[in-house]
Amino acid sequence: MGIRATGGKKRRPVVGIMTGSLHTENSSKIGSAISEFFEKKDVDVRLYQGLDAKRYLDAGVYLDKGFDYHYYSLFGYSKFDEPDILIISFGTISAVVDPLSLQDFLSRLPDVPVVILEDDTDIPNGIHVTIDNYQGMKACVEHLIDVHHYRDILFVSGPKGVPDACVRLRAFQDVMADHGLSIPEERIIYGDFTENVTKLVEEAIAQGGMPEAIACANDDMAKGAYRVVKAHGKTPGVDVAITGFDNIPTSAFMDPPLATVYQNFREVSKTAVEKALSFFSKDGGFTTCKLPAKFLARPSCGCKTPEKDEENGQVDPFTDKIERQRVIDELKVDNITSSLLIRNLFTEDITMSGFFENLGRQLALLSTRRSYICLLGEPKKIDERDKMFTPETMYMHLYQEGVSIVSYDEGEAPIIYPGDLAAYNTGEEKTQMATFLLFYGDIHYGIFCVELKTSQMLFYYTLSLEIGSSLRYLYLALDQKKTLQVLREKNQILDYTASHDPLTGYLNRAGVMAESFAYMHQFRTGSHFVAVMADLDHLKQINDTFGHDAGDDAICTAAKALAAALPEGAPLGRTGGDEFTCIFECSKDAEAEIHRFRTRVKAYCRNEDENGDRPYYIGVSIGCFEFAMGEEIDLTAVLKAADEGLYDAKKARRESVIK
Repeated sequence: MGIRATGGKKRRPVVGIMTGSLHTENSSKIGSAISEFFEKKDVDVRLYQGLDAKRYLDAGVYLDKGFDYHYYSLFGYSKFDEPDILIISFGTISAVVDPLSLQDFLSRLPDVPVVILEDDTDIPNGIHVTIDNYQGMKACVEHLIDVHHYRDILFVSGPKGVPDACVRLRAFQDVMADHGLSIPEERIIYGDFTENVTKLVEEAIAQGGMPEAIACANDDMAKGAYRVVKAHGKTPGVDVAITGFDNIPTSAFMDPPLATVYQNFREVSKTAVEKALSFFSKDGGFTTCKLPAKFLARPSCGCKTPEKDEENGQVDPFTDKIERQRVIDELKVDNITSSLLIRNLFTEDITMSGFFENLGRQLALLSTRRSYICLLGEPKKIDERDKMFTPETMYMHLYQEGVSIVSYDEGEAPIIYPGDLAAYNTGEEKTQMATFLLFYGDIHYGIFCVELKTSQMLFYYTLSLEIGSSLRYLYLALDQKKTLQVLREKNQILDYTASHDPLTGYLNRAGVMAESFAYMHQFRTGSHFVAVMADLDHLKQINDTFGHDAGDDAICTAAKALAAALPEGAPLGRTGGDEFTCIFECSKDAEAEIHRFRTRVKAYCRNEDENGDRPYYIGVSIGCFEFAMGEEIDLTAVLKAADEGLYDAKKARRESVIK
């Protein structure tokens, strides 16, 4: 094999392996098989395995969409590893809600040769290892029509624009046309290659009735079809035939066993490895190839005797169930281990270097051979426009190798450019490193890289999620520490706590009274002021209807509306549950300034109503009283006069704030 030199130091070839979600059987199986075939080869391996939650959670489970915004970003970080070649299981990567094209995806990656799986789009500097999607689906649909004589078939396709999904759909359409069978519009639906297609299948049945057969473009979506059919009191394979595609390990043990198209994952993986190695050896074998796909008849299509599964064999269901329970038990232990590990990272006087030093010690105790954490200069908020965000530079905050730990504080960490991580991974022994994203919600922090065995992927993935959550609290703690330091230097921390309302952050009753006197005495005697008493409209109705969290939100919004309308420096305080007090200096034309103040408050509330998603209106009733400052001021009497104006203002408020 050719060995490339980096910085005067020879190193083994580096192969990057990119697959889809850890939570789907086919992508995990492909990634594990490729890694296994590389174990006996003198190459370094870099693993990038996706983390989209939609493939793991049921549709009914709520998860912040920010989780999936990060999905594609992981793969772009490969440019920091300086790989020599990439093996990309693009079918498992691209099958998400909002897929990228292959060309767009490759444009964000290092400019190196690639071996693409599940996609035969022509690309420069790359080859394809695919299965015959068309013939596989063709054989499946022909079996349903010719052997079982089904005519009314619902086809559950993968996402529009995903290559293998498009080919499988075309095969279905061609077979139906060859048999003179029409396809009503409602008999083709587009899923996302996950089990979460139940709603789509339900809608198709409601529109066109229960079909004779449901042909799915992969096995995961067939699982969703099983649930819908059984929910209607029907039996798969008896009342409604169901087929899949991929032959994932669990397909043979579904109830009933799933008829599916057999693609040999191990053969695909082995061929991909051989093609990558042929590139290094320059033996001319770096060429595109297509592997056959075979339909496996099983009871879910109506056949009585299942065909032999050449790849998975006839595994005893009881043994398989025990193995699955073992994996679940291990996952539970991993989750507990990672949670307990994170609890030891925070100290009373937390610093960034201290946090990462503690993390390095914990990783060493886990016998982690090597790991490092690189962060962005500043955390970045990600949304759907940042499909494949990767930074131009990062900062190395932790490097751990055995018990040797080096951690860095903010402003001290060495900068990392694309290709720099190759130096950290170069050693006498070959390595397999995995890269995981560090994020929380829609906030992106950087990456966690760790040397591991393929069997440890899920544990370190779980740990990366815990580290991402901890980084959120680390940054909050560091920000709070800076804030407290400023307050400490000014000797105001106790005064602040005593004079401010904890909910809104503005002054409390004692604070606003004290600040009002101080504010007015900045101006000369005879200056004119407006005292304001204000109430949030219908707080009780909001609390009773939507809960106290909604009421707290409404109180805070009302406070912001008043603050936005006040001149700079004018004191504002929350003096009761929904009551606010403020004072501001005005010209002699107090009436005009009072009108301007009311208008600004109303405009702020209207903007919140029109652009927010609250199921209630934000309304603020305002009472004002204009007065001139004398040598002695009876502030209580002034505020009482303003309160009388508030009483009149409340008569004009809405009868109800519910939208």
